[in-house]
Amino acid sequence: MATNNCSPVTFFDTCKDSFYFEETKTACVLVDAFKKSPRCLPYQFQSKDNKFMVLNRDRKFDLNNLTKEQLHQPESRFLIQTFQDSDLTPRRGRPVMVYTIENDKKMVACCYDENQVRAEPMVPNNIDETVHKAIFYMTEVEGLGNAFMFESTLFKARFLGFEPVKGLLKLVLHDKLDEVDEGCQFFLTKCKP
Repeated sequence: MATNNCSPVTFFDTCKDSFYFEETKTACVLVDAFKKSPRCLPYQFQSKDNKFMVLNRDRKFDLNNLTKEQLHQPESRFLIQTFQDSDLTPRRGRPVMVYTIENDKKMVACCYDENQVRAEPMVPNNIDETVHKAIFYMTEVEGLGNAFMFESTLFKARFLGFEPVKGLLKLVLHDKLDEVDEGCQFFLTKCKP
């Protein structure tokens, strides 16, 4: 919650050249929240070793080598929905939600604990919380052009990244080891709408 520099007073009266106010019991408090912005762009998420993020049939996010034909499939295309943040705390990055379309449903990347990321059907217009399982702070990696990192708002200092599981790479949350942690970096390629 933020007071937005408001004082809990209301105007009472003027006398001569002075204004008088009385204190009120209710504070002028704004609820910190994320509000969906109109900007939503389609991207492909690519790792440094040229693998692409996809949503598989088990509703898990994986990183795979894709053929040219597979690159045009809906499961390799992700949308980044931007949000406006009313939190007054200075933050690095833009609040975003990452999702794809599966069988006409919007499947969103959501954090479930400090490590697990799962696909869940939703894309709310507004989120009346300061943290949310589906909101990440997207920050550009300096010096790499179109490389970005996605920090969880729910689990501070935990970033989207991949870990090996049964010959595939699974989308998870993990610590950023240093400033050049390539496991947390994604190269974004704009898709044609």
